[in-house]
Amino acid sequence: MRKKCLAMFFLKLLIATALVHGEESVPAPTFKDGDYWKFEYKMSGGASISKNLPGGTYTVSFQDGKLLLEGKEVERVGTLDVFGLAVPRLGTSSWYNFPLQVGKTWNLEQKLGGSGRSFIRYTDFIVDKSDKIVTAAGAFEVLKLTRVTRQTFVNTTSQSETVYYYSPATKSAVKANYSGTSGEVGEITLLEYGNKP
Repeated sequence: MRKKCLAMFFLKLLIATALVHGEESVPAPTFKDGDYWKFEYKMSGGASISKNLPGGTYTVSFQDGKLLLEGKEVERVGTLDVFGLAVPRLGTSSWYNFPLQVGKTWNLEQKLGGSGRSFIRYTDFIVDKSDKIVTAAGAFEVLKLTRVTRQTFVNTTSQSETVYYYSPATKSAVKANYSGTSGEVGEITLLEYGNKP
């Protein structure tokens, strides 16, 4: 049984590697009950730091057809779109537009607001290239994606950039780096992943 599981793992890894480096596109992931990902999250600097999720390690899991963060549905733990970039379909932002292929671009316009004021947030995405990334969870063939967001609110324009690396083998980002105009800097790194039925 163990040999069969190991053979299936290497077959999936081989397919994922071919998808990342070949001309093929990378399809949306399919999750199984028990899939999990453990991430280290760091955020520092900037005026908005107090509004962000505290740094630490967080586990995302898939159970009963839902992606959960620390065992809770995302709506119940607040706006945690930072983990939407870590695991596709978690959160409300569209960090991924499957199928993915090097050179693909897309954009979003979101009308946001509060306190009687509204503004438009413009977001551009590109799948830059295939790459290799090493984290504590292993070495991975990945697609490098870049997201640039800009908005103007009360005569102040801000822009942020996020670079993230998606691995078909893990069905998640394995690393992401964020920088904003207010001096905030964030990082997410995959520490562990697998399936615990």
